Amino acid sequence: MTQTCTASTLPEQFVEPLPPFSGDSTECGKCSHTGALTRYQQACPRGRMVFNGATCMRGPLPERLERTCQRCGFEWDESLDTAPAIRPATVEDLVYALQLCAPYPVHPQAAEHTAFRLMEVFDVQVRLGHPVWNSAHTRPVPAPGPPAQPDPAPAAPPAAPAGDTPPASPATPATPPAAPPAAPAGGAPVPLQDKRPSGPTASTTGH
Repeated sequence: MTQTCTASTLPEQFVEPLPPFSGDSTECGKCSHTGALTRYQQACPRGRMVFNGATCMRGPLPERLERTCQRCGFEWDESLDTAPAIRPATVEDLVYALQLCAPYPVHPQAAEHTAFRLMEVFDVQVRLGHPVWNSAHTRPVPAPGPPAQPDPAPAAPPAAPAGDTPPASPATPATPPAAPPAAPAGGAPVPLQDKRPSGPTASTTGH
């Protein structure tokens, strides 16, 4: 763009503040294209200048960054980028930030899932001047695993249905009677034991 600044008798006061620098992936306000060129412009008093294809009175203007859409050529001014540098965030950056900034432990899989969803709906920028990014992070913040579960109690055997009689245990066989003593060798008879009661007995006599 060609512009010519001429002196003016108007008071040397700047117009309303310029919008902040919107980064390299800014969106054009006319065609919605993402991406614009940047050119530094010095401060100048109020004067006639060519801006967006028309000659008009502008200013006074401070130091500024002149942005030009890469698709339609629309021009607009933004303030100098004196703020800390920014860059597009990655999924790993969001996982790290979610685990570090959440008020409770976040499991790595949950943080990664949330980071992917956020990247789908937001254009996230990392503020490199923030203390969070001053220390290099090579791995996500570890989150505690699930708590250990106690061993389950052994299951009780199923109860028999009502009305059913449990099977009877097999009867214990009776002990067989002792065998009589064996006959001595030679075939001699075994004397019988006297099983009559011992002691004197009264005789009965009929009268």
